[in-house]
Amino acid sequence: MAAPEVQAIILQELRDTRPDIDRHIDDGCLVVTDGLSDGEAMYQFFEESFLKASKQGIQGLRVLGDMAWVLQNKISVDALNDFEVRYNQGLGHRFPVVSLCQYDARVFSGTAILGALKCHDDTFRYPLTHFLGV
Repeated sequence: MAAPEVQAIILQELRDTRPDIDRHIDDGCLVVTDGLSDGEAMYQFFEESFLKASKQGIQGLRVLGDMAWVLQNKISVDALNDFEVRYNQGLGHRFPVVSLCQYDARVFSGTAILGALKCHDDTFRYPLTHFLGV
């Protein structure tokens, strides 16, 4: 998930190293999207995608998100955090998925990035509260 301009950069880099990347997009092994309208739609998108992949026998899923698209789609940071918690506690544990959500510090405030970290309580070996002294 990324804004169209970021997608174009990523896809070009992939094409430079993997000339068959467009075939992977066409056959559904690589799904590219610029985000959805809200957290519920995002959750349903991932759940349906993960279920479809599981039925096809895919046993390892990867999700990469450049989260700046949320701001372009006018989704609030609070709504994004709600989605992140739900995804992490639900889909993240139900499916064999590794997810990487990138938060550009030039675009998101420090408070927003801290909020994102708090949404992922199993990101680090030690709980985030260990680092924050909470």
